[in-house]
Amino acid sequence: MRKVITPVGTSLFENYKKGNAKNDLGDFDQHYIGIKDRPNKDWENCKREIERIQDPLLKWARSSENSSAEIKSILKIKEKVEDELNVYLLASDTITSCVAAEVIKDRFASDKDSITPFFNCKNDVISCLQVNDAESFQRKGMINLINRIYQIANEYLENVIINITGGFKAAIPFLTIFAQINQIPLYYIFESGKMLIEIPQIPINIDWRIFEDVKNKEFFSELERKKILEKNYNDLDPGIRSLIEQADSYIGFNPLGLALWKRFKSLHRLFLLYRETYKADYLKCKENDKNIINQSLCELARKLEENPEDPDLKHRLVDCQLPDKFYCFKHKHNQQQVRIFYRVEERKTPYGETEKDIYVAAFYFGSDVHNANNEYIEAFNKFSKTERQAVENLNNFVLIDIPK
Repeated sequence: MRKVITPVGTSLFENYKKGNAKNDLGDFDQHYIGIKDRPNKDWENCKREIERIQDPLLKWARSSENSSAEIKSILKIKEKVEDELNVYLLASDTITSCVAAEVIKDRFASDKDSITPFFNCKNDVISCLQVNDAESFQRKGMINLINRIYQIANEYLENVIINITGGFKAAIPFLTIFAQINQIPLYYIFESGKMLIEIPQIPINIDWRIFEDVKNKEFFSELERKKILEKNYNDLDPGIRSLIEQADSYIGFNPLGLALWKRFKSLHRLFLLYRETYKADYLKCKENDKNIINQSLCELARKLEENPEDPDLKHRLVDCQLPDKFYCFKHKHNQQQVRIFYRVEERKTPYGETEKDIYVAAFYFGSDVHNANNEYIEAFNKFSKTERQAVENLNNFVLIDIPK
C-alpha cells in the first residue's frame, strides 16, 4: 500500500468546459464564475453555485480518464507502481480546489481501482495556500502544506509518493525540494500528454553539520517545541538564516528549514540530558561506555513508543527518592546492567503528531549497578537531594543526538 499525496487544481473545471459545446454548458459557466478565485471561507455563501456544478462535474469525472490532470496522473501512477494506493487529495485555500477534490474523491470512491481516496475539508484544505497574498502563501501556506504531508506520512516517508501534476503551481518548487531532501518519488504528467514522468533524485549534498552544531541543534529543538521565538533575526548564525523567517520581533521555521530539521530528526534520536550530568558524566565517558549509554537510551525511546506498559520502564526501587514525574528504566546491554532516571513530556508538533521529549536526570551502569548493595540508589538519592529543584526545572537540560 502506497500513499499518494496529490495537490488538486482546477483542471477538472477547464476540461469540462473544453469538452462540452458552449450550448451544452447551460448555466455552468455562470456558477463557475461565481465561485472562481473565491477563498474557501466563502463556501457557505456559495452553496447554491456549488451544488449546481457538482453533479455535472462528477458525471464528467466518471466519463473519462482524461477528465482532469489529477485523475489521469493517479491512474498512471497506479499502473507504474503496481500496488494499492491510498490517495490523499490536498486542496488550496479556494472553493474551486475544494470542489474539485470532493468530486475526484467521489469518482474514485465509486470505482474498484484498488485506489482509496481521502479528502476532508477540515484537514485537507490547506489554509493560506492561495495566490492573493504572496507573503501569507510562503510564511503560512507552505508550512501548513508540509505539516499536512508529515501528518499523512506518519513518520513513514519511504511509503509516500508526491504527485505534482495538478494543484497550485507555485507550490511545485517547494514540493520538489521537499521530495529531494526526503528521497520521495515525485511524479508528473503533462496534461496534453500520456507519459508519466518520474523526476529523478538529484545527488544533493546537505551540510548536516549545521544541525549537528550544539548551539544550532538546541536552537532548532527549542524552536520546534515553542513554534515561535522572540529573537532578533540578525543575531542568528548566518549559516542558518536561510532556514528561518522573521515576523516583527519573532522568528519561526520557513518551509525549507522545517523540512530539513524534520529530516535530521528522522536520522537521529534526540534526548535532553541534565546539564550537570552531561558535563560531569556523559562527556567524560570512554567511547565504549558512551556506546552503552547511547544504546540504552535508544532502547528506552523504543519501548516508550512500542510498549509503554513494559514494567522495565517504571522499575520499582525501594527507598529511592525520585524527583517529580521521574522514573527508573531498567535495562541490560551486553551483560551490563543499566539504570536510567528519566521523565517524559508529550507535546503536539507543528505537523499534528504527538512527540515524546525524554529528559534524563542521571544514569548508572556496570559495577555501579552490579554490586550487591545497589550503591547506585544511594548515589542517586544524594544526587536527588542536592539537585532535585534544578532537575525539576526542564530548562536545565541540554540536547544530545544519537544517530539511528
